[in-house]
Amino acid sequence: MLNMLCKILTEMCFFSLLIIVFSCKSTEVTYKEETPSIVSKTIILKKKTYNHNKSMLLVTSYKDDLSSIKTIYYKVLDSKSKIVLREGVFVGMKLEWYTFNQLQGHKYIGMVEQNNSQFSKNNQKKKNITIINIEN
Repeated sequence: MLNMLCKILTEMCFFSLLIIVFSCKSTEVTYKEETPSIVSKTIILKKKTYNHNKSMLLVTSYKDDLSSIKTIYYKVLDSKSKIVLREGVFVGMKLEWYTFNQLQGHKYIGMVEQNNSQFSKNNQKKKNITIINIEN
């Protein structure tokens, strides 16, 4: 009886194994060729600043990115009448008010090899700055 039971169990296991193997269907897997698209969202920053006596308004706009060299579009407006006194493009690091009617633009200067005897901080500072005059 034990022998018969063992034989039936092995046949059942074998039969169930055959059913499992033959019931599995293979499907062909197809891959879609997708080109990865990296979408970077460019953010335009707009900044408004008044000069020292608040008679003029400086409006700047530039892209917010990791580059230290920025293309800054600027307009100088009369604060009361909103007439454009000066507009243009400055390429550098920063543009800000210097005096009541002058803008100070900081240019980007990369690594420059210089002789140590000719190097002075004041001389280097003046080379990195551009002054833009605004006529009323």
